[in-house]
Amino acid sequence: MDRAIVLLTPAYPAPEALRADLPRLAQPPASALAVPDTAFAELTEPAMTEVAAELRETAQSAGLRLAALVSDAPLIDESPTLADRREPVAHTASPNVLRLLSLARALRARTLSLPLHAMEPPACRPHDRARAALDALRAARFDAEQHGCRLAVRMHAPPDWLSPLAARDLFDLANSCWVGLEVSTHWPALADWIDTLTHRIAAIRLHAPVPIAPLAEALARARYLGPMLVPPEVPIESLAPLRAEERA
Repeated sequence: MDRAIVLLTPAYPAPEALRADLPRLAQPPASALAVPDTAFAELTEPAMTEVAAELRETAQSAGLRLAALVSDAPLIDESPTLADRREPVAHTASPNVLRLLSLARALRARTLSLPLHAMEPPACRPHDRARAALDALRAARFDAEQHGCRLAVRMHAPPDWLSPLAARDLFDLANSCWVGLEVSTHWPALADWIDTLTHRIAAIRLHAPVPIAPLAEALARARYLGPMLVPPEVPIESLAPLRAEERA
């Protein structure tokens, strides 16, 4: 299996708009798409599944697969009193995340990219932030496994409460291959993040300018074979060196 170069598509308002744009999006060396959940926002569950199947077939006819679903719906539905919460720890993902997992399964997307928080969490102790993140990961891991879709949890920047080592510990405690971190190439000390987290990385999001050579070396060291999410501003033709075939 290739380390997939996955194009991030625009936020289409409806599935019809995405379907019409699929032929244009078939750009080597990209072999897959990451589609936004915005195109499905107004659909009920039965219609969502039907439309997703039609969209998947259209993509296949264009030589593409739908590798990832991208959403801005957060993994943590936190309240303003995150540090003081006393409610029992959930044992299942939130309804919004469950809906996204159902959509990803209908698309046959193996990755769901979503933020940890809708916005920067309220001021609280680093321990409380880490505990809330761990609770959310543990709550969602079994649902992700049941839907056959790995959660790639993203952050706009590495927060001050999370170092590479702390992030690895967090995902080790979550103890599931079905939840991982989405690392962005604009983060400082990028190689340190990749070298430290290795198999706990669920997706790599590229940002221009992409450090091709150092990134390729770090990915090879980590034996990373997950998706690389590529926004439109990154020249797709420059990314061929980042592809690698899986070895037994």
